[in-house]
Amino acid sequence: MRPPPFLILCPLPVYDNVTPQHVFRAPLATLRGSHNLDGDDLEGDRGANASDFILSILRSNPSIRDTKSYLASFGPRKVPTVPPSRPSPSFVPIPSPDLPDVVLQETVKPVVDVPSPIVSSILDPVYRRTALVKIQGPFTDRQLESVATGMVYLEKLGLVSVVVVDHDDWHKGETGERTRVVEEAMRVTAALERQGARARPLLDTIVRLGPDSDPVPNDDPDIEHPEAHTLPQDLIPIRSALRAGEIPVLTPVAMDSFLRSVRVDSNDVIAALVRGMVNFESQKTSNSDSSSHEVDLTPLRLMIINREGGVPSYARSGYPHLLINLDSEYSYIRDTFHEPWQGSHPTALSNLSLARTCLSYMPATSSAVVVSHRSPKSLIANLITNKPAVSSSLPHALLQGNRKLTPHTPTLLRRGLPINVVKNVSDIDRPRLKMLLEQSFGRTLNEAAFYKRLERHLDFVIVAGDYVGAAIVTKEYSETSPQQWIPYLDKFAVLPSHQGDGTVDFLWVALHDESYGLGLPSSVNPHGGKQGQGEGYDLVWRSRADNPVNKWYFERSSGHLRLGHWVLFWCDAEARIRTEAERRAAEVAGTGRRRDSLSYVEPGEKGRLEFWANAVQRIPSSWSGGVSLMLNLLHAYTGWPLDVAQLSLSRRPLLLYPSAGTLVILDARNLSLVRVLAFWEAFPAAIDSAERIKVVVTDAGLKLVLASMGSQLAFWSLFENTSRNPEIQCKVHSTLSLGENVTAADCKSGLLAVGTTTSLSVYTLTLQNDIPTWSKKWVVDVPMLSQILFSPSLTHIASTSLEHENLVRLHLTAVPRETQAIPHPRPLVRVTWRAPKPHSRPDLTLYTLTSDSTLRIFHPVLDAPQRLQLHAALDTTSFMPSSSVSKTSGSYIFPLDRQVLSQSLASILDGLPGSLDSDKSEEKASSTDEKDRRRKLEEIIAEDWDLFLRVLKDGSIVIRGVAHIDRRPPTLLRQFTLLHTPAATISSTRPPTQLFLSSLLPDPSEKSHASRMTLSTCPPLAAHDFEPFALFDAQKQGMVRVAINDHESHRNRAGEEEPIKKFFRTPDGRGVAVVRASGGEAWAVAGHQDTVRLSRVGRWHSKGAVAILDGGHTTATFDHTQNQLTIRNHSTSAQHTLSVPSLSSLFSLPPSRSHTLLIGITEDSSIVQIHIPSNSVTACSPFLYSNSPLPLPAAPRFILPVDPMAWGSPASSTEHDVVVSISNEGELAFWIPEQPSSTLECERGKWRCTGSVHTGRRDIRMARCSSAKKTVLVVPHPDGEEITIWDSKESEFSSGLEYRHVSSADAIDDLDWTSTPDAQSILAIGYAHHVVLLCQQRMSYFEQGPTWGVFGKVEISHLTPYSICDSIWLSSGSLLVAAGHQMFHFAQTTDDNGHKSLYELVATHNGPLVDYHPQMLLQCLLWEKLELVKTIIVRLKAALEDTLANDSRSLAIRPMPVDAFLQRDNRISLGGYRSRSTTLFHDGDDSEREPGDQEFSRSLVERLTKLLESGPVPGLTPNEQAHLIVLIQTTLEVDEQRRALDSNGLRYLISMRSFYILNERAVSSNITNKAPKGRERIRYRDMVWAFHSQSQEILLAASTAACGGKMTWDDAKALGVYIWMESTESLRSHIEVIARNEYMSGDARDPTACSLYYFSLGKVRLVHGLWRQAAWHKEQAVMLKFLSHDFQEDRWKTAALKNAYALLGKQRFGAVVTTHNSESYANVSCAAYAAAFFLLGGSLKDAVNVCVKNLADVQLALALARVVEHGDDGPVFQGLLRTVVIPLAFKDGNRWLGSWAFWKLHRRDLAVRILLTPLTELASSLDMTIVEVGDPHYDDPSLALLFSQLKLKSLQTAKGTSEIPGCTEFNFVLQMARVFCRMGCHVLALDLTTSWSFERPARRRTRQPSATEETTIGQPASTPPVIHRLFGPYARRKSSIIIDMDIPSLPSSVPASPVDHQHETTIIKEEPPQAPERTDDDMDGSERHAGLGNLMMTAKQDVSVPEFDMNAFF
Repeated sequence: MRPPPFLILCPLPVYDNVTPQHVFRAPLATLRGSHNLDGDDLEGDRGANASDFILSILRSNPSIRDTKSYLASFGPRKVPTVPPSRPSPSFVPIPSPDLPDVVLQETVKPVVDVPSPIVSSILDPVYRRTALVKIQGPFTDRQLESVATGMVYLEKLGLVSVVVVDHDDWHKGETGERTRVVEEAMRVTAALERQGARARPLLDTIVRLGPDSDPVPNDDPDIEHPEAHTLPQDLIPIRSALRAGEIPVLTPVAMDSFLRSVRVDSNDVIAALVRGMVNFESQKTSNSDSSSHEVDLTPLRLMIINREGGVPSYARSGYPHLLINLDSEYSYIRDTFHEPWQGSHPTALSNLSLARTCLSYMPATSSAVVVSHRSPKSLIANLITNKPAVSSSLPHALLQGNRKLTPHTPTLLRRGLPINVVKNVSDIDRPRLKMLLEQSFGRTLNEAAFYKRLERHLDFVIVAGDYVGAAIVTKEYSETSPQQWIPYLDKFAVLPSHQGDGTVDFLWVALHDESYGLGLPSSVNPHGGKQGQGEGYDLVWRSRADNPVNKWYFERSSGHLRLGHWVLFWCDAEARIRTEAERRAAEVAGTGRRRDSLSYVEPGEKGRLEFWANAVQRIPSSWSGGVSLMLNLLHAYTGWPLDVAQLSLSRRPLLLYPSAGTLVILDARNLSLVRVLAFWEAFPAAIDSAERIKVVVTDAGLKLVLASMGSQLAFWSLFENTSRNPEIQCKVHSTLSLGENVTAADCKSGLLAVGTTTSLSVYTLTLQNDIPTWSKKWVVDVPMLSQILFSPSLTHIASTSLEHENLVRLHLTAVPRETQAIPHPRPLVRVTWRAPKPHSRPDLTLYTLTSDSTLRIFHPVLDAPQRLQLHAALDTTSFMPSSSVSKTSGSYIFPLDRQVLSQSLASILDGLPGSLDSDKSEEKASSTDEKDRRRKLEEIIAEDWDLFLRVLKDGSIVIRGVAHIDRRPPTLLRQFTLLHTPAATISSTRPPTQLFLSSLLPDPSEKSHASRMTLSTCPPLAAHDFEPFALFDAQKQGMVRVAINDHESHRNRAGEEEPIKKFFRTPDGRGVAVVRASGGEAWAVAGHQDTVRLSRVGRWHSKGAVAILDGGHTTATFDHTQNQLTIRNHSTSAQHTLSVPSLSSLFSLPPSRSHTLLIGITEDSSIVQIHIPSNSVTACSPFLYSNSPLPLPAAPRFILPVDPMAWGSPASSTEHDVVVSISNEGELAFWIPEQPSSTLECERGKWRCTGSVHTGRRDIRMARCSSAKKTVLVVPHPDGEEITIWDSKESEFSSGLEYRHVSSADAIDDLDWTSTPDAQSILAIGYAHHVVLLCQQRMSYFEQGPTWGVFGKVEISHLTPYSICDSIWLSSGSLLVAAGHQMFHFAQTTDDNGHKSLYELVATHNGPLVDYHPQMLLQCLLWEKLELVKTIIVRLKAALEDTLANDSRSLAIRPMPVDAFLQRDNRISLGGYRSRSTTLFHDGDDSEREPGDQEFSRSLVERLTKLLESGPVPGLTPNEQAHLIVLIQTTLEVDEQRRALDSNGLRYLISMRSFYILNERAVSSNITNKAPKGRERIRYRDMVWAFHSQSQEILLAASTAACGGKMTWDDAKALGVYIWMESTESLRSHIEVIARNEYMSGDARDPTACSLYYFSLGKVRLVHGLWRQAAWHKEQAVMLKFLSHDFQEDRWKTAALKNAYALLGKQRFGAVVTTHNSESYANVSCAAYAAAFFLLGGSLKDAVNVCVKNLADVQLALALARVVEHGDDGPVFQGLLRTVVIPLAFKDGNRWLGSWAFWKLHRRDLAVRILLTPLTELASSLDMTIVEVGDPHYDDPSLALLFSQLKLKSLQTAKGTSEIPGCTEFNFVLQMARVFCRMGCHVLALDLTTSWSFERPARRRTRQPSATEETTIGQPASTPPVIHRLFGPYARRKSSIIIDMDIPSLPSSVPASPVDHQHETTIIKEEPPQAPERTDDDMDGSERHAGLGNLMMTAKQDVSVPEFDMNAFF
């Protein structure tokens, strides 16, 4: 247990390792002897001081961030994890680090007086820190006591002061100065001890004069370093005092070079102490003594306590600075320091300089404070919050009251950050700004849109430091005033790590100086902005309503305005406000009149809020969404409302009605669903109850909702959430259970009246242990009640009963006494109390409505105020003349809510002429009609009319007014008809029985006002916009219906409250069947996109399989009890039955011209086909067409339909798979019905399998198949459930698996597919409370991404507590979701924000690409379509220019015709492109032509690049756009070098360029460590292109240039140089270049960095010379001696090998060879150095093994082997290929690497075969062990390009091609075409399939190879025993054939052509070892004449003529 902070552990101070001469032996007993040092006693009145201490902490008002920051320094810390072998440091005992922080605090004994947990944690610090304190006197004893109190308080909080005394009256050299210094130190010590602290005066010298030999570096060379310093041993007295719990008090003395003690400036002492203490802590080792009382010497604070206070500020009229940013403001403060302040604040500048010097050594989180002795308690706030006493960013007007500025307000100083103003977008560091914004806001920045807007609207950016904070101000415009702009604060962001360190205030003050503070002298600043010059302007910004920073904004803004979910803030221009105030003061000066204060809206400010709101609301979002798509709730089918209640929240009027066991809440304005409340949320046992909610009432005061079911009552509290997506939050408030069923209830203001079958009871709401509880007040027996109502005054209860329908009973609320029974002549329909007007006293006026539509008004009697009598009646004749009484029958009279009406009419009156708040009142006053309207409204309001509304049968509205209801006698009443509208004002088939009126509070974001009301009627439930003013003028917009729940079918509620089991839909999604527990309904789907709606067309009552047809109007239901299929048409009620086998499922197919096919699956897995003739559905005569099983070996696990959503029209003749069968072993088989060859019944029902896929999945739980034959499977998995998606096309090149995901969170409940118009599949995966939408993702050539991905989500948890029963796709991409007994229809509504629709979004993820997409251009370049790419680039440039000229958002570019992709380059029409090549001899003008605007040229590319860099291109991401720019520039480079660069070199060059640009983008996005890093190297594919290129010298030069001209090994490895470089001489010369670059990299010039490469070249002497220059290296002498030997001798070879093994031993322990000098460091792996010594010792094999095993660098091993062995035929290199490279290629499934390795092994036949042959099959035929074979990768269309290039390049490759079956090649081409489609390059897939050449198979003789035959690696291929193909025709198209194998010579019929030996490149003959000779028996006659021999002759005859060379003539 840690001792109390003030407990003395020993009587004398204890020193560790201190010699006697260092011990100060002053008689301290005189100071401590009589003082009680008990830790629980503070001083004198101890309790008073403790309370004062706690109050000081509370006044500091620390925030949570401040508290966390304090606890980080002083609170408990987790013990760092250390290896067991190391001793753990001796820290203060603290609880287990595994416990949360809250638990750590609970282990400390609580203080009784502590008022909050935050204070509790602050009061008990665990760690102690130090502060340097300068006490700058002279002080009186009382003042010194105040200062000492502050020091004591700081010590309690863990901050121990190291005090240095100072005195303003001291002068150097005066007599007795040493005595005065000692006396002052003793005086301070005594003051501290009087306050309860333990202090120790250190009167000896601690610091030394002179420079420090080991200074602590700081960043600023302008810092003035003190002339004094300390050594670690000098700090021993301070450490000893701190360890003993004493405050050291130092004197300003120092030891000079003569060991004399001299007095120095106290600032020098403090600066020397800071530097020494920081240096001491930085040099402490991990095993140093850190006892439980060790204090961290690193100063946390610098405190200067003086008499003059803080540093005066010119901006605050001489009052102190609140916060100083020393980095930015130091020089400026010194330059603007006024002369008078030299007298009032003589030490201000010296203290400022001291703070700057000390903070340069202290940690960045430290601060300094200059405080007066009058404010010692402010030190507590500074310690806890590390903030100034008053925020420096607050307006001057707010610095009043508790925050009032005084001359003694402290000044806080921080090291700070530089502040700079940026005015150009080009000067912004985009990656750092992106990092700042994304980390601050926690969202992803849409860079393209954000910077495009900045380029048009940027005013300036204020940057703090290195983008740790930024304020972005833009110029925004309004639609109403396009010429006028407002300064808008677009972003204000500070990194989370810098929030709370003053950066926010620094940034805001700079923002003030650059905007609304301009024009004031205090706005002059050194930030490089406007320098305070100019006219200030109002600054506007907005913030989310729920933003926690809004409190901070409220304090700094001049005003704010609510804009929906936003809050608009603004700061008025201070100069303008000050000028106006001064002008008004001047006007009244000398007149004696009182000066008029500024009004809230000055004359020049009228209308600015509307202007600002208009401009701000037009600003688009800068962020990118996480989920791309979120479908919106279009309609909710929650049941038919019969009894509706109303509740109004602050901004949303709500309607509530019961539906089964749920309570449905709707928005009264548009009837949109807000929330569904389930009764089982309050009573979980009711989840399976069949009872319904009977009673629903609301409490408008407490915002409570009450619902009853049986004898139970549930209460919910409703409140509005202020989140970014505002929604109504509901939570269970309380519950109440009674013994009888509840029949009526009312709740108001915490009073509850409940009526049951026999009683009426009253309850009151109380809190018991913070739990709301209903306590019974009284109960009385009454007949069964039907209605209960509290009076507005809560004094009476009115009730009606079912037994006495004509009687209204009145009870007192306080006691169970009935006061009156009011009889009526007719049964009562409704009873209501008259609502009081706002701010008026409620009365007891009662309205009753009887069955004869008569409304009676009862009012209190004058002499009996508690008794009501009939006051007036409104009957049928009151609303209509007697001739029209028939229109009123069946309609009711509704009193309109007086509160709502009064608010609305008052708002209307404010906007009419004469209103003081109307901006256009004078203009409106000229209208006579407006005056009349105003007069009419004033009369209604003044006479307090009560308005009654009646809706007649014809839909007309009659409003009747009754005046003077409150007056006596009744004869004063006046009744009159106020309004009678035309018929059909309210469209309804019958008059409503319920009517509600609600007002809308004013929303500044809308042009509407509170005068607009919502009128809700029921039944049917409808919402109307009610404008009384317009309605009184008989205008149509007076009553406009907004929404209606018009599903007439809902009136029959039979079965609709049963839970939904399943959905089924028609093939086209235009109809849906809803299956419930005892039947179901048929619904038709009408409309498109956001207008789609469901309407119920019929119902059935049987259980069993269901199918729906004919757009939902016809259903087929199977009754399993009778094995009967019933087909009924719900439109005509026609019905037919058919006996069929027992069916387990049923579905229909799209109708054909003749019939509709109904498919049924029987329980024994047979398939039943039922034909329903077309055009006779109303009188259909269906018949059983067939019943047959699928031809399967075993019964399948599932037989499922293939989704027919994308089948197309009925006239389509395309065959489609109908069903898919899934076996128990997971095999998928797709089936289609065979067309019978005859009309015989036996020919029917045959099924044909179109394909199968082996998934290997067992125990499949769920499966679905899409129209595109994508099958999703769900199987159990140990971690949850596995979801896989399979394609139907399985081959040796594709397993069919496209997607795999293990879902461990929620169980999957449902799967469903839909299709886009272009046949893209969309999958909906249903979970308990949400549905996830997946679509296929487009493949990328460079990036490996998922093939399927989530692009949308549908969430219902905020709508209903029920889990999802089923979900199904309908037409137009809408999704129907069932939960409980209700349905929710989701679709993407029309969006004006540019968001893509469902189908458009899917097309962006997967679908055909535009011609100018970089992936399309890349593939065109790879497939040698250069001219096509140039044409597309020319068109793109023209389209961009047109778009920019027309200021259009879309890019209008005409797509290239398909034929252009199918043609060769020389046949593509370029539309004006003229070739720039010329012939040798030409006619015409010799002058060069300048390329035109429509010609591909360098100038066009430059202009296009500028256009692309200026803004985003539609349809491209920023990465894609950057890649497009690179491809365009690469195209230009290729075009200019096309004659020197072959096609393979072009492919490598493109890949290299893309590699660098993509890595650059990845690195720039990786600043936040969230994005994946870029690739380390290019792919082997790209290396192979360079390997097969004949332009390797050009490629090497381009690669070197890409590396900045200095290629190191990392660069060469990244580009695979030593993989693809062929020339041995080039290899050796380039390895020397790399060695030189490695040596020259950095400043070290380290020979170890290049030794490996030089040793591989045998240049030992060169390395020896380099070591001669490494004089700084500690191993120079050893290496010089060692390398001087002759390593051709075995002795020194052995020595080198021993050193290599020694280095490998070090490598096991992770050692590195570290070399360093004063400026640079170089680390070389011991393994790499060991490899160098192996080369020195002549052991290449060991060196290569080290590279492979220890360095994991195969490329380095290959490079060394090729260089040392002078070629590719050496045994080490060949062994590497056989044992390392080829197994690695098989393991990774990398066919490119394997092809390269086989090519190097002279097995070019295998180099071709590995491209197509399954790896497992190929591995089994090799004479080597392949341990592991990875997944094959056939997702690269370039494999087809390589295969087509290699298959007849040589005789060996021709042999390898001949061994590949023709079907394999066919499937391979189809697979590559599918990959092209997956990449979005559909036209290239078409080009591939149409242009691929398949060789005609030759006749062959069947021959089984012997078991001993195998392929030998490393030996050349022999002539194959069987030739599968004839290559003659294809070979004749080849320009050259490499002869790389022996073949039998055949006589030539054509004499050989002469060969030019100088240019002999046509036929290449290699000399491999002899192959076994073949006999003629191994080849038949046809092969002998048409086989390889024929190919040989063709090759010999096809000799290319040397290219014409002009040099041959000279």
